[in-house]
Order: sequence, then structure tokens, then C-alpha cells
Amino acid sequence: MGDNCVCVGPPDTIIKGSSTVMICGKPAARMGDTTAHGGQIVLGCPTVIIGG
Repeated sequence: MGDNCVCVGPPDTIIKGSSTVMICGKPAARMGDTTAHGGQIVLGCPTVIIGG
């Protein structure tokens, strides 16, 4: 969460992540989580499963 992401338009930020899985103290972002401009994460690694 808080990482930059690439999308059509200006740079964006991930604003939602897992409530139970932390990476370096931040919620892990998953496919379907939202960005500041209202978009969603649509690409990810199919072999990594993050609960919560």
C-alpha cells in the first residue's frame, strides 16, 4: 500500500491492501485492490496467494 502504480493518465497510488498480510510493515496489495484515482489492480502473479 502506498506504492506507485502505472495506469493510463497521471501516476497513481495503491490505497487498499490486505488487512492481515504485511510486507515491510505495509498491507500487501492484491489483484482487485483499489488505487487513489478509483482504479483496480488487474495484474498479479497467479502463483502467489495472499489471504485477508
